[in-house]
Amino acid sequence: MEDEGLENIDPNKSYVIVANHNTFFDIPMTHLLPLNFRWVSKREVLMFPIFGWVLFIQRSLTIKRGSASSAKEMMSKGAKLLNNDVSVAIFPEGTRSRDGKVGEFKPGAFLMAKSAGVEILPVVLYGSRKAIIGNRGIVKLKVKVLSPISFEGKKVGEVTKDLNKQYIEQLDGASQQ
Repeated sequence: MEDEGLENIDPNKSYVIVANHNTFFDIPMTHLLPLNFRWVSKREVLMFPIFGWVLFIQRSLTIKRGSASSAKEMMSKGAKLLNNDVSVAIFPEGTRSRDGKVGEFKPGAFLMAKSAGVEILPVVLYGSRKAIIGNRGIVKLKVKVLSPISFEGKKVGEVTKDLNKQYIEQLDGASQQ
């Protein structure tokens, strides 16, 4: 597995980490990051053998899809973690990509970062879909950390849309190679 951009991480800061999501491989791939962090996951994932157990043991945050009170509780717990020097990782698409294309980012991760006064740490994950669906030859897995994004002078919607576009460009460029 290859990594790029780890120098963009300040280990003395907490971030809201956003990553694209294709397969369950994405979760262990992010553990290359030299940060103490917790995941935000749909509650049902806790029932999956091994992955769910690990998320439970790590005290990751869970959310019940479609529940406003669950989302509010998750945002509150996330803010507490961020204020205690623990980063929070979220897949802003809300679910895995079914076709390998980046989906529309939901604003939750960005709202959490802005309200907690922390930066977004964009992490682009490459290769996990090819590893799952099969590929002749060796599959190269890569974790690329982009420069952190501050909300200073920016609106949540603007940052969400701009970063979504940046992920699409990053991953479309990679598929052309």
